Amino acid sequence: KGLRQNHLVFVITGIFLLVLFVGANRDLCGSVFKTQVGYALLGHVMTKTDVLDEFECQLKCLGNGSCKSFNVHHKSNNTKRICELNNITWQMNPDDFKQKKGSTYFGSVQVSKKNASLKFACYRVGFYRR
Repeated sequence: KGLRQNHLVFVITGIFLLVLFVGANRDLCGSVFKTQVGYALLGHVMTKTDVLDEFECQLKCLGNGSCKSFNVHHKSNNTKRICELNNITWQMNPDDFKQKKGSTYFGSVQVSKKNASLKFACYRVGFYRR
């Protein structure tokens, strides 16, 4: 019961942060996280915590002003995952972007109304895969 309440608080906080961010700049629709399954950005971790799922890690990143990307690592024989908040994206240091089995990298991408390739993200802020 306590986990459900905590998860609900994370969801509500995430929605609030997204609405706040979107309203701050009319040219920007918001931010999405591009996923790369099987990869992680190494050496730029600010904080490391256990989370229930990727969404909880995304909320932690959105709530941290220095977070530019995050890694989620699946633990073996455990339902929890490891969430690592990074202070850069892989594009800022491509040499540190490595293949890592059991991990997924999420890099923030600013979405502009003028960016036709990501236009759908103006309506669905969250995750997208390439």
